[in-house]
Amino acid sequence: MDSSKDKAIIMWIRDIILAVVIALCISFFVKPTIVKGKSMQPNFKDGDYLLATKIFSVESLEKGDVVTFKAPDGRTYIKRVIGLPGDKIEVKEGKVYINGIEDDQSYTLDGQTDKEVSVTVPKNAVFCMGDNRLDSEDSRKKDIGCVSIDKLRWKVQIRLFPEITTDFQVYDK
Repeated sequence: MDSSKDKAIIMWIRDIILAVVIALCISFFVKPTIVKGKSMQPNFKDGDYLLATKIFSVESLEKGDVVTFKAPDGRTYIKRVIGLPGDKIEVKEGKVYINGIEDDQSYTLDGQTDKEVSVTVPKNAVFCMGDNRLDSEDSRKKDIGCVSIDKLRWKVQIRLFPEITTDFQVYDK
């Protein structure tokens, strides 16, 4: 066999292996996801196409981040982080209080929150709620509660469809 043909075949195989390794690495750290349902309206709608990155620790999250997690029923939920470890979350009379301070709910669909809650977020967990507070299964439900790091999956970084944006952060950083 011709040595130039051998070199070409070896380079071709090397390129394929490299492409497969890169694809596997990307699929481990970045995931496309599609919003299903209306619990995150008005900021995310059914059918929105998102890109998210892997969550490795609660410390990497901030209040207002949008995350996905595995719920007790096995479904994957997308919700907004409202409380971090050590935060005291109270929901009463339609308002949300974080460490005793009323939270601005202007980014939510109805500007109010139902279901009375009083909880301190444990270490290695977050308290999450949908932006459509009146139609969201989230940390206010006893069977979901605060979401532990082992249930957290992805942090949304960008919406690709129907419009490209990263502007869905509701709190100043």
